[in-house]
Amino acid sequence: MDYAQKLQELATHIVAADPQLFLNNELQTSVSVVIPFLEIFGYKKHLPNPTIDQENRTSQTSTIGVVLSLNWNQKTNIIIKVNAVGLPLGLAGRNQLRDYYGSILLRDERAPKLAILTNGTEFQFYTDSKIEKCLDNAPFYVFNLLQPTEDDFYLLRHFHIQSFDQEQMHLEVVAKAKLNELRIRKQVRI
Repeated sequence: MDYAQKLQELATHIVAADPQLFLNNELQTSVSVVIPFLEIFGYKKHLPNPTIDQENRTSQTSTIGVVLSLNWNQKTNIIIKVNAVGLPLGLAGRNQLRDYYGSILLRDERAPKLAILTNGTEFQFYTDSKIEKCLDNAPFYVFNLLQPTEDDFYLLRHFHIQSFDQEQMHLEVVAKAKLNELRIRKQVRI
């Protein structure tokens, strides 16, 4: 079974679930949606390499809530801030993600390669493409689990643990955006 089919099954599970299950519950979203999402891409919970660490975090300025960190080669490579299913991913969530990203840099100057903000249905992918060790203000890629496209399945292959390449994923997203912009300009001229 390929990961496109598995993602569609996970989306079906979310839609069929009792909405009360996820209501304002980041931990339930993490356990029922985000960890299965990660496992589809080869990130296995409780395996020594890579590992998924889940924590309830607080920073000096705010409660960060549930954060997952994917660690391999003795380094945090990906961090994921989890909001409850249905909650919007706004400025507060981005700031919490940035706070946690900064707290990792205080412990280890090697910055994670990728940061994700999610509510279980929308996954916003961030990196530090503009200023090293400082997350960009906007995500470079947004994946909607409930409305995936063939392009999503193509791009997400770079997210799989066996072929993890955040830089290539970022480059392809930027190239696709430029191509779409050119198409739009061409349509406007016609």
